[in-house]
Amino acid sequence: SAEGEEKKAEAPVKLPEIVPPKTVESGTSAGEQNGSMPFGYPVPATEGVDGTRDPQVEAVLACVHGVFKAFSDSDTAAFSHFVDAECRFVRTGFTEDGVPDVTSYPKEYFLATLEKTKKGVLTETIEQPFVQMRDNLIAHVWCRYQLSVGGSPKYRGVKSLQLRNTPSGWKIVNVCDTVDS
Repeated sequence: SAEGEEKKAEAPVKLPEIVPPKTVESGTSAGEQNGSMPFGYPVPATEGVDGTRDPQVEAVLACVHGVFKAFSDSDTAAFSHFVDAECRFVRTGFTEDGVPDVTSYPKEYFLATLEKTKKGVLTETIEQPFVQMRDNLIAHVWCRYQLSVGGSPKYRGVKSLQLRNTPSGWKIVNVCDTVDS
């Protein structure tokens, strides 16, 4: 009956309970310890007052800088070391008509590009990296970047890199960037 359906719609929906992590790893912020920041914490990729950075931030940034060095050196072995086998690269921008354009590339696309590109032709630099981490398992790096070809800037934008920690170190599992110019 219509009356019965109305009562079903009014029944409260029970949501699963969210439980904060049971252990506190090194580098965990006070916000995470008391459960007020459930999704990780921002870690500035700049030196602290004592001139040092968190070792895990250093490890994440070493992976990110390593992959860009491998890119510039056209070093497929180093690129493969820092990039997970299933990594996707997503480039976003707009067509000349202002229509959003999103293109996805597999890791193999970049390996093939590096194999046929001379060392130093492609150079990608990053600025202002901002690192977020959770339980020393996953990390997210936001940064500005510029890609140059043959020493001339081709385009720049914002890059988002997601990483996972593995027994052999941090690996990039996903990259998404904008093409702003």
